[in-house]
Order: sequence, then structure tokens, then C-alpha cells
Amino acid sequence: EGKTLSRTDGSCTFAITRAQLAAPAGAAWTDGSTASWSPVTMNTAGGALAAGAVSGYAVTLYKDGALVQTAAADQTSFDFEQIIRAAGAGLYTFTVQAQTSDAAHYENSGASALSGSEAAVQVTVSAGTGIASVTPKTTELLLAGKTGANTLNISAAAETGRSFSGWTAAPSAGVSIDKAAEASATLTVGADFAASGLTVTANSADTTAPTITSYAASAGSLTGAASDVGGVLAKYAFSTAETAAEVTGWLSAGDQKSVSETYAVAAAGTYYYYAQDASGNTARSAAGIQATAVVYSGYYENGAAASRTDYLVGDGTLTLAVPLRPGYAFGGWHLQEDCADAAV
Repeated sequence: EGKTLSRTDGSCTFAITRAQLAAPAGAAWTDGSTASWSPVTMNTAGGALAAGAVSGYAVTLYKDGALVQTAAADQTSFDFEQIIRAAGAGLYTFTVQAQTSDAAHYENSGASALSGSEAAVQVTVSAGTGIASVTPKTTELLLAGKTGANTLNISAAAETGRSFSGWTAAPSAGVSIDKAAEASATLTVGADFAASGLTVTANSADTTAPTITSYAASAGSLTGAASDVGGVLAKYAFSTAETAAEVTGWLSAGDQKSVSETYAVAAAGTYYYYAQDASGNTARSAAGIQATAVVYSGYYENGAAASRTDYLVGDGTLTLAVPLRPGYAFGGWHLQEDCADAAV
């Protein structure tokens, strides 16, 4: 190149110029970590190359836009798997340049257009609420779209009182989870995943009803206690309803693990104690406690006629209120309204 040739008679001269190899086309990732491109067969002017004009290719790898390494390839592909693993999680791109060993006639090509990106993904398996443990416990590096290197077996165990309810991934685009509703599953990161980090979370649901730990009557009142192992108690009720669906007048349990509450009976009936956790699971006392109304007739309070009703709750006793009426002496209790029976 640069030499000037002349005819011996000096009638003309001309210069020799080397041809430049055309830049490789079709730079793209295949199978996750392999850079590939089309072979170079032309020069930049569109002319065909002589046999052996291309001796190889220089492939330059970038991670998140920063240079990682340039590798030599003697064919139209190069597997960067080990280099990517060493460099760690990120989004990888590459360019390629055709090389020639015939420097007398050719120049190396310019760099190809930048390839699309492929992800090396740091995967974290996380334990959601109510999950006792997950596997694996350490982060794992997966190569998006790389056969044999883009899958991860994951598993989880729920805490006592809870049930495994499924896996979720963030971000989720390009991620698939085989048997996502089961505690043991397989995660796959597809070639279209476009992030360097992925968190997959094991989730659980509280499917266990609270436990009624005690329920008893005392001096016209009811006392109930409950606990919950799978979550927290949201509300409770003392009710004559036979089923939880019929209960009205729920009271807040304060989102506690256990409660003990007292209720002053104000109406006759058979009362049950109900407890419901934050997930809607409900428990009812096995047996109801009967409250019987004791209605006073001819009752005076502070010298004035008054109506009064007390309640005999459960198997306990009730101390009757003694009426007070100036100028009268209490003559005893009668069970018949006309007082025809003997006074007690």
C-alpha cells in the first residue's frame, strides 16, 4: 500500500490500496452465552474476498456497557460462559471484528453493530411471611436462556399453622416456575429476561383455625380465651348464633397471638365463644353456655318500684338482689307470681 507504480515510459502512474474487510453482520446471542455472527465474505466496497482473506475474529465483551475482555475466535461463534461467570451478574453485549493475516492486500474490518443484551442473573430465594425455611439459602448465578445453566430447583417449608401457597418472582417477565403452587419447584430464566437480579419468594397462607383455650361462666359473665399459631387473632364474639356466618357484633382482638375476654350477659340464650384470625379462619367453643333470665316481680329499689332482670349463667349460682321499701319487711322469695307457694 502506498507504493506508486509507473510505466517505463512515464506515461502513467497508479497507487496500490488495500481493501478493508466488511464488518461482521448478525451479531446475536445464541444459547445464552454464545456470541455468534455471520461470516465475512465481502470487502467494504462489496467485492468478494480472496480465499483465506479472513483469518479469524476478535470478539469484545461488555458488561453493563463496560469492557470486560476481547477474545479471539477462528469461527463465527464464541462461548463466553466462563468469562461471564467470572465477571458476575449483569447485562452482557458484544461486538466482533473480522481479522486478516493477508496484510499486503486487506485491512481488518471495523467493529460490528453492538449485539442485543443477555443477562447473567443473581437469583435470591426469599422466605415470605409464614415460611420457616427456603432452599437454596445462598444466591445463585443463572445465565438467561443458557441450556443447563438457566434453571434452579427451589423448595420451601411453611411454619406450623400455615400452608405453602405458591412462588412469586420479581421481576417476573421472562421467568417461568414449573409447579409454582407446590413447595418444591423449578425456576427457569428465559433468554428474554432483562435484569441482573431476580428474587423469587415463597409464600404461605394461614389455613389453621384459632384454638379456643378456655370458655367458662362466672357471676353473670362469660370468659373466653383463644390463641392462634398460624397468624394473629383479628376479632372475637360472644354470641347465641349457631354458626360464625350468623354472628353479629364482632369485637376487635387487636391482632394478637392470644386473647382472653369477658362478656357481661344481657339477654337469655345459649352463648358460644367465637375467635377469628386475620385470614378469616374461625373457631367456636365446642359447647354453649346457657344464660337464664331471672325476672323480679314486685321489686323495689331505694324505696321505689323498679323492674330488674338478672341472669343465671351456666351451672353457677345467682345471689338475688334484696328489695328495699321503707315501712316494709322483706318476707322471702316466691317462685309463683301470685306468691301462693311457700316463701323461701
